[in-house]
Amino acid sequence: MHGGPRGMRLPEHEHPEVQIEAHFFPTIPGGAPHDNPRFFRIIPSGQPHVGRWEDGTEVIVILANRSSLDRAASDVGKKPSWDLLPLNCGYDSVVHSLAGALRREFCERAVDDPLFAEAIGTVLIGHLMRTWCTDARRLTYRGRLSDDRLRSTLDVIAEKLSSRLTIQMLANNVGMGTHQFTIQFRKATGRTPYQFITELRVARARDLLEKTTLPLAEIAFRLGFSSQSHFTSVFREHLRITPWTYRASFDH
Repeated sequence: MHGGPRGMRLPEHEHPEVQIEAHFFPTIPGGAPHDNPRFFRIIPSGQPHVGRWEDGTEVIVILANRSSLDRAASDVGKKPSWDLLPLNCGYDSVVHSLAGALRREFCERAVDDPLFAEAIGTVLIGHLMRTWCTDARRLTYRGRLSDDRLRSTLDVIAEKLSSRLTIQMLANNVGMGTHQFTIQFRKATGRTPYQFITELRVARARDLLEKTTLPLAEIAFRLGFSSQSHFTSVFREHLRITPWTYRASFDH
């Protein structure tokens, strides 16, 4: 949400979800709004509040439902009586960094990639539980991604690469919570699930571009990208070249 030339105001309202707001100062010279964090808020479920944005200020608003927060709380070893601390004006570089990543995804690709949004949400909620939650204590993570579990996960990724894979799906496959699974998967592979799946899709795309004449839209569909434009954007982001230009360097 953007404050516009005169600022904005929403009347008092409430949400059944917990609301997380990341506020950013107006754009600094040569930068973007997400380069200039201001503060963030945590508004508990059901708490009446007023929305207000000052002249030029940008706000990223994220709503987290109780079931998602409960799963994350369980993953990081919180008691069932956990609660997020109400916060009206705090600073957290991790929250602002994740909110900025969501902003860029929304502005550049209109959130074409639900897996990316889910990955950001998983990390954000886990961070909030570890940092801004009551019952703060030393955390112990239950379970680990054994060799068998890792092989099972890689099999599912390979089998479902053309579909809308989710972190929740992969975590459920090995009986783990999404936050716990993300941590253990990164320990095992050196990549988050999102990074691993995206890099695999790009590698498969390179192979298809080199060896086939399939249309770009068909390649995008086969590899689980939401659209040809999403495929092109991700491919260029990883290789600094468009799929069309990459293919043109090979003689079919």
